[in-house]
Amino acid sequence: MGAKTRLHSASDGSYRSKKVPQAYTFLVLSGQVEASLEEGKYTLLPGDALWLPPDTPWHLAYVQTATFMEVEQDASGWTGHRSPLLVRLADIKRDSRFLQKGSNGRKVCVTEMYPKTERSPKGLLWTPGDVIEVGEGGAEISYVNDGAGQDRHLHRKATEEFLVVEGSMGIRLREDGEIRQIQAGEYPILFEECASVEPGTPHQVLRNTPFVAIVVATDSGGPGDKFVQLEPDGEWICWTQLSPEQRQMAYRWPDSP
Repeated sequence: MGAKTRLHSASDGSYRSKKVPQAYTFLVLSGQVEASLEEGKYTLLPGDALWLPPDTPWHLAYVQTATFMEVEQDASGWTGHRSPLLVRLADIKRDSRFLQKGSNGRKVCVTEMYPKTERSPKGLLWTPGDVIEVGEGGAEISYVNDGAGQDRHLHRKATEEFLVVEGSMGIRLREDGEIRQIQAGEYPILFEECASVEPGTPHQVLRNTPFVAIVVATDSGGPGDKFVQLEPDGEWICWTQLSPEQRQMAYRWPDSP
């Protein structure tokens, strides 16, 4: 399942309406969006996400000037979850996994579900543990904060986009570790990852300032597409080949210059 993203900015009174064979996710970055579905009308605020399965009629109204990301996924032969899912940032921020120090945040769309801790949603409103399984090559979506576990890593397939919805997030890029600081509401940093055997873009989110961000990984390969080093100049090793103890040893840049 392929996926692509678009960033939109629309003013009061703008409307869109569709019923299409693709699956969509709308991630609100600023302003306010009114979503009308068969289930009812819902207000989306910054940090909220709305996932829509293929062939779902929807109608959007931009009550305030709004900036949002649209994630479109090819749903040919879709056999997954068939009902909309609304994720509230307020609920994410109360979630124990999201708040747990050293975790990898809270995923809401995954390439493959972990049945012991994750499940298909049973209702419209997201609850902890709900995930949409999109399959390899789809778009993984997760919420992270400054308490999440971080290491320097790269992907050979995925493109990652970081949408900061609260605070300010620092990130180190490439081999030289250049630091960029992204404020809430700024255009996301985009990584065009290598599709060849050559390494992609090494990067590491820093934990030196408070933030909440949504990470969108298109063409995701899941854990098998994450590569880390055990020492600064060591070989890049696939995450799935490492033991839990080795994963704790993955090389990390310092959180400050």
